[in-house]
Amino acid sequence: MPPLLRSLARPAARRAADAGTEAATGAPSDLRERLAALSGPQQQALLHRTVLGHVAAVLGHASAASLDAGRGFLDLGMSSLTAVELRNRLNAETGLSLPTTLIFDHPDPAALVRHLHTQLGTGGGTPDQPVFAELAALEAAVGGAALDEQDRARLAQRLKALRWKLDATSQDGGEPEDDSDLDTTTDDEMFDLIDNELGLA
Repeated sequence: MPPLLRSLARPAARRAADAGTEAATGAPSDLRERLAALSGPQQQALLHRTVLGHVAAVLGHASAASLDAGRGFLDLGMSSLTAVELRNRLNAETGLSLPTTLIFDHPDPAALVRHLHTQLGTGGGTPDQPVFAELAALEAAVGGAALDEQDRARLAQRLKALRWKLDATSQDGGEPEDDSDLDTTTDDEMFDLIDNELGLA
């Protein structure tokens, strides 16, 4: 390439190299300090928001609220290029050295959050059951969702059914506990209960 063209090409190459770490410099110590001050489920909720925020950025979304957090990365539209950019962003954010195969090894946000939580070593003690990681993901999804009255009612009914199922399994195969209180619980009371359980109230 002629010298003049080479001089014109260098800045573009530098910009491409820096694209994956833009807006994420100096973050590892801050992130670790924030995680250290949180409980296990809260740590996973923070990591979930962090992952979805970077996924939204590399895919060109204005915010993570437009993402379906329950879908896999490939279903969300990730390509090999955006996968590398996501890896670079998370490396800068966490201070880890994550592989380029990151989203293939951990193909959805919940799996990636569990991996980051383990790699960062911020949980302390016995790791939480995977169900708590999923609950943290649900907490993050509900917190960022714009629900109308119909959606709130549907979600409340699903949560009532989940609580009934949890009560039923606690009986070791016996008859489930009386769930009449769940039938009479209003949607607002159910959301208040969720807020209290998650420490949001």
